Amino acid sequence: MPAALDHDGQIDDIYLKLREIGSQVHKVISLALEIDRMIEETQKTSFTDRITCTRVPQVIHDLLHDNSRQSSLLR
Repeated sequence: MPAALDHDGQIDDIYLKLREIGSQVHKVISLALEIDRMIEETQKTSFTDRITCTRVPQVIHDLLHDNSRQSSLLR
């Protein structure tokens, strides 16, 4: 690509950021499916030890923790 069209690597930076965004979207979609599955499971059964002992994946835990921290910063 000619240097005049690249603007000092800006296009490469944009492509890199778009790939990162795509990766983040994929993670969020995967997490949403897992959260939906867990909610569906809790609605099908009574509140039992099995549900209260269900392990929340660390990624979901971190996501919820980060969101609550960010919302408290916005207040």
